[in-house]
Amino acid sequence: MNQLQTFAKWTRVPFGKLFLAKPPEEALSLPDFRTVNNRAPEPSADLIDTIRWVEVRRDWYVDYLRRHHEDPVEWVGSVKVGQSPRSVADQIRNTLGLKPAIAEGYKKIQDAINSISQAIENVGGLVLSSGVVAGNNRRPLDTEDFRGFSVSERWAPLIFVNGADTKNGQVFTLAHELAHLFSGTSGVSNPDYTDQTAGRTESWCNRVAAELLVPKEAHQWERFDGQVPRGTLDTLSRQFNVSTVMILVRLKAFDCVTKESFEKQFGPEVRRARKLAREAKLSGKSGGGNWYSNQAIRLGKTIARSLAVDTYEGGTTYGEALRIAGTRRPETFNELARTVGV
Repeated sequence: MNQLQTFAKWTRVPFGKLFLAKPPEEALSLPDFRTVNNRAPEPSADLIDTIRWVEVRRDWYVDYLRRHHEDPVEWVGSVKVGQSPRSVADQIRNTLGLKPAIAEGYKKIQDAINSISQAIENVGGLVLSSGVVAGNNRRPLDTEDFRGFSVSERWAPLIFVNGADTKNGQVFTLAHELAHLFSGTSGVSNPDYTDQTAGRTESWCNRVAAELLVPKEAHQWERFDGQVPRGTLDTLSRQFNVSTVMILVRLKAFDCVTKESFEKQFGPEVRRARKLAREAKLSGKSGGGNWYSNQAIRLGKTIARSLAVDTYEGGTTYGEALRIAGTRRPETFNELARTVGV
């Protein structure tokens, strides 16, 4: 019995399920846009638990909005999948008050992520991000499992970004999931601009994200007769805070590189980018940091602030607030509230 309980713990399987005749089918509460060999992969325990953790916080926030008679946001579902990616990108920028290349010009890519996230929350959206499951550092998320998901519901449209991803990857996921929210399509995504097998919705969201991050009008693009120099790719990557692979793809879209040169350079560039991502993951750069700041990002700063205010005003009990905030200690909750400015 002890061995079986240990096995259940380490495989993250509820103990009672081990006695069933066959494993039960685990269904996600969101549509699954991920594809492996043209079909959605089996949902992992980490993905299922992350979605459930987010849903608990979001449900509390929707109840909070309704108690305070807040109006739902209008921009969710305001465009259609298949609509011109360029026009949709313009509408997103105008709604959020973002510049033409939404992540361009930030010296630190985290500043770009913070700025885009704040713009989303300013217009009624929510942005949550974590590299682990429910604050459990022993359960790191895997970017090969999923990179993000969206809940396109007008009361509290929400984006979750896998914080274990590279910073460039997080920027692209934010832009991709924005396309989901504006088109009113909820779902789990593993956005990859190089994926030629992605379905219609995912491909369209990828194109919208590209228009948001690297629009043609944002730069005087040079034409290259042969391969794009490494220094040029790296410089443009830093300028726009996107991967060098995306820069290469956009150069092809702008007719700045020939088809032959692109095909020769594309494969090696993808492999190089994946190697750098693996090295960053092994180095543990995404871990650590201040718990209060990290928890505010996991909860979403809007939820964290609203929870603190509502608790201090008596709308939410301290017991419920501690459960939502992910702590057992009132003093920890109070410090979290101070971290988000309450």
